[in-house]
Amino acid sequence: MNYKIKKDYISTELCQTLSDDFASLTASDTIRFHGGRKLIPNTSVEFAELTAKSKAWRDLSKELCSEGFSQLILDELKISGSKIKTTNYFSYLASIFPGLRKRSLGIIRNANPLFLIYWAFYSVIVRASAVLYAFLYRLIGYELAELLYDASSASNGYSREIHRDSDSRIYVFLLYLNEIASTDSSSGGELCIHKFSNPSGQKAAQPDIIDAPIEISIKPRPGTLVFFENDEDAVHSVSRMEGFVGERFFIYGSLTLLNGKNHNFIKTKESLLTDFRMYL
Repeated sequence: MNYKIKKDYISTELCQTLSDDFASLTASDTIRFHGGRKLIPNTSVEFAELTAKSKAWRDLSKELCSEGFSQLILDELKISGSKIKTTNYFSYLASIFPGLRKRSLGIIRNANPLFLIYWAFYSVIVRASAVLYAFLYRLIGYELAELLYDASSASNGYSREIHRDSDSRIYVFLLYLNEIASTDSSSGGELCIHKFSNPSGQKAAQPDIIDAPIEISIKPRPGTLVFFENDEDAVHSVSRMEGFVGERFFIYGSLTLLNGKNHNFIKTKESLLTDFRMYL
């Protein structure tokens, strides 16, 4: 697996500010995923409100979306970026249609049939436009990609199965923001990197631990940036969090192609699609 770990990528003081602002400025009743994860995409209304109120989040967001950040990771992983053109397509749409996006939050609560139809139509148009936009760049020899990420917090019960990421992602990164309080019974929460025991043949996108045992476990530390190339060998997991006090705050993101597969998966039979709906 092609990965790197950068300790102290951001200072502990900045990590503390980001964690405090996340805890105080975001809703506590957000839907949880993966057993205990609150996830706020960078194109969401909630994230826009967070960055409007927090200078620390606003400045970090600008850094993560900069060409310099992506180029740093591409260079460190020795991935050629000469044919990759970065864009802020989904972020731009989120910024010019804030009212529409805010209304979308009521879909589940209100289930207004007319609005559901309108939102479905809007989603299809946005996704089709992204595909066309990317296709035009492909005609001149470039792959169009966007840095998509989310602010997350994880509590007891959170875990991830062994998996690689979806086909459209070129690289993946995690930036940890705090040291969660532990007890004598605390366990889990590490990022586990796995290695296939039989490197030849077809590699499953979600293998069993017998076929892909743990090679290394990375304990989350404030300011630590972990990033890796997304390919068939990039299988990882998160051990189940138990016995902790409070929440772990972190950022998960990836440089994601708006159309088509990462070249690492061109010949791969098993496909994993990126859910662009969460960024609409």
